[in-house]
Amino acid sequence: MNKASKTLLALLFVFALFTNNSYLQKVSAATQSRTFPESTSQSQTATWTIPNLKSVNSVSVNTGTVTYTISGDTITFTLKNGSISRSVQTGGSPADSKSISNYSPGTRYFYTNHNSASSGSCSYTTAPSSISYGPDSGGYSGTLSKTEGIHNYAGTCTKADGSQQTQYYANYSYSGTVTKPDTRTYTYYYQYTVTLNYTDNSVPVINITSPANNQTLSEVSGHNKLSISGTVQDTDVGDSLTVKYQINSKAVQTLQTLTATGSSQNINNYDILVDGSISEGSHVVKVWVEDDKGGISSIGSRNFVVDKTPPAAPTFSEDPICQRRN
Repeated sequence: MNKASKTLLALLFVFALFTNNSYLQKVSAATQSRTFPESTSQSQTATWTIPNLKSVNSVSVNTGTVTYTISGDTITFTLKNGSISRSVQTGGSPADSKSISNYSPGTRYFYTNHNSASSGSCSYTTAPSSISYGPDSGGYSGTLSKTEGIHNYAGTCTKADGSQQTQYYANYSYSGTVTKPDTRTYTYYYQYTVTLNYTDNSVPVINITSPANNQTLSEVSGHNKLSISGTVQDTDVGDSLTVKYQINSKAVQTLQTLTATGSSQNINNYDILVDGSISEGSHVVKVWVEDDKGGISSIGSRNFVVDKTPPAAPTFSEDPICQRRN
């Protein structure tokens, strides 16, 4: 393989790498729902603390409206206008009705056989066709209609002209349907469930300082090492970091493990040996860092060339002078 071909293949590897690795750059995002304790207040304030909170992507609520503010790792929600989640009756009774039959108000209505007017000691009174009822001890009230009467002898009475008349009286009964209003009282409760989509992790950053790009290696000792070094940084202090590398599409290998300090940290010089598993030709080594929350850095890459073809042995032509001497 000539030098121009090797260089072209290396450039193609690099181009493919940088046009297909964007999926590796990601952050740790999550969606969670939390139901806050119920309250008798329709307007409520609730807090939610999420360690390492970086940003809130979206917030929704099962009922009513929600607004929020962020302070550090704590989100404060203002919840309003929600529907009633539970009600507890605290007194009273529901509306109801009942039938009243043969109700007697106890009023006597007098009359005589011969006229329909009061005269002297003779009385005449007319029973109404309906009467008002209640409210009784159960709270029922309404209007009853006259149904029937029981007539009784009341004795004799003297009219204004001095004549005597027989006096009667009647007790009338009333019937109908009466009702009572709804007097129930309640305590109402409100409960909100908030669904939150948020990001709680920063993406680690990697910077590869060596090896140089387009380095040529062989299997010869002293020329068979690809030395990787650089720096990584993760602002999430305490995150576990793993520096990884991959040559072409071979298995991913671990280069180094670190604990994030928030500051830049060195990748120790690490030598990848060229051996029989790496074929002759152009290759790409990809290096990146992952944290333990799903964050993956962008890729640092270097292309290199492996030349396993030994140089050809020199050839010499015979000297004609030497031939003549022989």
